[in-house]
Amino acid sequence: MNAKNVEKIQSIASACSRAAVKYRFIDMRWKQRGDVDIIVAHDSIQRFEQILDMHGFTRKGLWPPQSRTYKAFLNDELLSIGAHVGGYCGGFGGGLGRLGKLFEPRTVMPAEKACLPIEEQLFVLLYKYASRAEPQKYEAAYHELVCKPVARDVLVRLCRLAFRNPAGIAADVIAKKPLPQITLRFTLFQTIALSFRGKPNKIARRAYRVFWPGPVIAIVGCNGTGKSTMVKLLKEKLEAENLDVLTVYSGRIYFQMLPINWLLRFFTPDTIESKKSTDGQTNVREVRIFHSPILNVIAPFAYYLEYFLRMVKIYPKRVFHDVVLMDRSFIDVFSSPNLNKKVCIVLFHLMPQPKHVLLVNDAAVIAQRRPEFMMKHIQQQLDAYDALPYYVLRVKTDSFEAVNAVAKKVAEWV
Repeated sequence: MNAKNVEKIQSIASACSRAAVKYRFIDMRWKQRGDVDIIVAHDSIQRFEQILDMHGFTRKGLWPPQSRTYKAFLNDELLSIGAHVGGYCGGFGGGLGRLGKLFEPRTVMPAEKACLPIEEQLFVLLYKYASRAEPQKYEAAYHELVCKPVARDVLVRLCRLAFRNPAGIAADVIAKKPLPQITLRFTLFQTIALSFRGKPNKIARRAYRVFWPGPVIAIVGCNGTGKSTMVKLLKEKLEAENLDVLTVYSGRIYFQMLPINWLLRFFTPDTIESKKSTDGQTNVREVRIFHSPILNVIAPFAYYLEYFLRMVKIYPKRVFHDVVLMDRSFIDVFSSPNLNKKVCIVLFHLMPQPKHVLLVNDAAVIAQRRPEFMMKHIQQQLDAYDALPYYVLRVKTDSFEAVNAVAKKVAEWV
């Protein structure tokens, strides 16, 4: 989390303390990872949500009610606040009987002290380490905690809630043993409960996505504007913010659903426009132009069927992912010199519509990036894309801020 957003979360915490909201940070790892875990007393949740709303956070989803998520895109980052209502719920999905509700705040604390006691932080961390994937991510926080004074009796009492060997765990913690060297044995009840961990919530999440599926976003634009790079960087940024992102390449050069590519060998172009390599001997890029009216009318229907079948394949994936990113889409047919544009417009409106984000840049910049293209062809593509009114966002790809601009828009749709 960047410094501005650390200050933002601290200002929210101060506002909560001034408004007499009873809350506690589960730990302070959020300063590094941008995912804030917080416990809010049941009688304080309304005031807490009002403060989040004033700071630009929106609640995402209504289930489970005791484990709520709020998101906002601030200072080029997607922030997530997870609020456990009425006490720590024992893990993703609201606990489901694994721990019940623990550590409900009973008093109002100043922001600088509104964190669980060291022993409770250690217990939650040990529980997460023993029950979750990628346990190594908890090791740095554990190392910081064991360097502070720990009350052995309190830690033993807490460990009895989940582990069969609480005394041994507490002894190892007091001895500052590395986390991987501590033996953590769950009670039989916890072992059985953890085997169902997250499954009811996943079912509820899938059911929610059936009615409110994740957005399908198509990144489009002239060759050389950075579509593939944008998709790659955007995926990395969104996944860093705990979103499940699927990327799909959907260019029009190669058919993916229909066996049509081999037919193209039987058609001879009327004109081949090409650019020579630096040695002046070989063609580095060719644009094949067909003047056949029949072919130019039939081709859009072939592309329409191809892309319609792709959408039939892609759209169900919205139920299983928070975001689907398409690298190119059917809208690319408008930049082709070989397709009847009037037919393309009709077919475009009969196609399932992703949210189109247009990437643009100056022709001279694109020519430097993609020297194999003729300047004439670059300008033709830029003009073709610019003339279309179907974009929810236009972004100039002249800096990394372009990724932030698209990520901010995606955050509104998720």
